[in-house]
Amino acid sequence: MKNENLKTFGRMFKRLGSEPRLTAATVAFMALELGFTLLGPWVLGAAIDALGQAHARGGDMAAAATRYALLFLGAALGLNAMRFLYTDTRGRMVHGVVEGLRKEALRKIHVLSPAYYASTDTGAVLARVARDIEKMRPFFGMALFTLIHLLLVAGGSFAILASQSVSLALTAAAFFAASIAMTLRTARKLGPLNRRADDLYDGVALDIKENIEGVKVVKSFGRERLQGARFGARLGAFVDSSIEVADCWSFNIPLANALFGLCVPAMLAVGGWELSQGRIEKGVIVACLFYAARIAKELQGLVRVVAMAQESAVSAQRLYELLDSGHRVAESAAPLALPKQPPDLVFEDVRFSYQEGEPVLRGASFTVRAGERVALVGPTGSGKSSLVSLLLRFFEPREGRIVLGGVDIRELPLAELRRAIGCVFQETFLFSDTLRRNLAFAAEHATDETILGAVRTARLDLFVNSLPDGLDTVVGERGMTMSGGQRQRVAIARALLGDPKILVLDDTMASVDARTERELVKALSKAARGRTSLIVTQRLSGVLLADRVVVMDAGRIVDEGRHAELYGRCAVYRALFEGQVLEAGLAGEKSEGAAV
Repeated sequence: MKNENLKTFGRMFKRLGSEPRLTAATVAFMALELGFTLLGPWVLGAAIDALGQAHARGGDMAAAATRYALLFLGAALGLNAMRFLYTDTRGRMVHGVVEGLRKEALRKIHVLSPAYYASTDTGAVLARVARDIEKMRPFFGMALFTLIHLLLVAGGSFAILASQSVSLALTAAAFFAASIAMTLRTARKLGPLNRRADDLYDGVALDIKENIEGVKVVKSFGRERLQGARFGARLGAFVDSSIEVADCWSFNIPLANALFGLCVPAMLAVGGWELSQGRIEKGVIVACLFYAARIAKELQGLVRVVAMAQESAVSAQRLYELLDSGHRVAESAAPLALPKQPPDLVFEDVRFSYQEGEPVLRGASFTVRAGERVALVGPTGSGKSSLVSLLLRFFEPREGRIVLGGVDIRELPLAELRRAIGCVFQETFLFSDTLRRNLAFAAEHATDETILGAVRTARLDLFVNSLPDGLDTVVGERGMTMSGGQRQRVAIARALLGDPKILVLDDTMASVDARTERELVKALSKAARGRTSLIVTQRLSGVLLADRVVVMDAGRIVDEGRHAELYGRCAVYRALFEGQVLEAGLAGEKSEGAAV
């Protein structure tokens, strides 16, 4: 744990290199502030001795007092000026470092593969990016520079103490060492306690997230009390752990401060004895006591430093677990360019499993020719959506390959591959922003004319015209202010704006009613016209869009052909079709009963 902490502190210290000018200026102003800090007690001690000598010799005490008063005033003004510049520059530096960490974390979130999110709570990821980075701020803002300041003040004070009185310096050093040892011992205890509290907070964050996203489910089953009790248990465990941290802190740290507090009476005793022996002046004793008081004040700051440093180190370790995660799709060392002509899409003996020993795809092979519309149908769990995930390189096949335009997709730059594919998923995610920006997400610089063209193709124009602010209407998180069919048509328009070479429709009609389904079929028919398209569906209405149908079952391609051919010879296909006809018949009976 000790080595891990040192490594973590080293990585955090290197982050200051992201703001080199501000860091250098902060250190410079801190050094100047320290110089003026150490000058004050020296001036005071020298003034006492000078006034004493002037009084003994009948000299001009007023002139001596004025001279040292001006020196002390100059030191105080310089101290406050440097303190202001140091604080201001340090604040700017900290904001820059923390901003850089947040940007790096977001970049990492974007490059991590879905395999990482499948095994990690999203609440934990959110806590690392939001809470843990914020808890690292005190390290850069106070802990690190307070520690440096403490070391410089203590070093400078002990150097001056030693030049004035070796015995007083040794007395102060003994109590200082004992207090530091107790503080560091407490720090070692706080580390694991802080980690446990932060890990428990992940569960709290996850509970809040799930209760917000699943509020309809909670309300519909009347489980508010149950969810409240579950959340209370998790929150209670987190609070208990946090109290354990506070107890450890509040018991041990005052002892460390009290231990160094014994330094002053010890120095008075040693100084008084040396004064009686004629080895030291009164002004020296006063100055040394001021330096000891200054060290004591810095030690009180060290108490805060230890707490902040330990909390920051724990948070940094959790953040670095995210940043160091190897769950990412590897880019080709020598990437190839995607041919400009419309590409064929070929799946060659593709095998894949999410868990070892549980195959999802068992040698899937088929081709989508350039400009062709192919429907991929099959029962739930047959592997259709897994093929889409492999095409987008969210995951990698265990065996086999996927070829686009004659090039293995693993040889293509990842960004170029994904730009070439316009995907409309079953669940449409819309950002909390204007409809215009949601539509232009795939084409940042799209003109209004281009956007409106995609809107018309997706048959969304009547809806847009009905909005009070048109394209500038703000839609809620996940587009909750829109119906399911409207969200799907927004997704279709968004995909078309990217002008993809391949259009992938992944079960886009799985959760809509019959009327919406008919509207979507019309929109999709227009969108897929003349474009290489892979239509993944469990609904046979999607087959109407296709030139050819590929049937999957249990991870294998079991047949392919046209609708009439497959209905006559393929049992899996016929079972899908007959089941939906039965559903339609039942719906008709209910409608007739309602009419009666």
